[in-house]
Amino acid sequence: MTAELGLDKVHVVNARLEDHATQGIGYDLILCRAVKMEERYRYPLYRLLNDGGKVVFFKAIQSSDLDDYQPKLLLKEQHPWGSRSLWEVSRKALA
Repeated sequence: MTAELGLDKVHVVNARLEDHATQGIGYDLILCRAVKMEERYRYPLYRLLNDGGKVVFFKAIQSSDLDDYQPKLLLKEQHPWGSRSLWEVSRKALA
């Protein structure tokens, strides 16, 4: 995907948060797919993000699990098989 979009200054990590959160690397963007935001994820996500970093959640139907983090709706699409949406949460909201 990064090659298709012409993004050359991108480092892609395909890993579970639990397996990656102990590393002290700071990211500008973390994409989470098919995840219910639980309290146990808050600090590891916060720790992995740079100042000004964001988490984007790719979700199907339910998004109320993000309500405590002041999410910003980036995209919502309706398909015959259901809705899909992208939500952005800032590092600051995870603090």
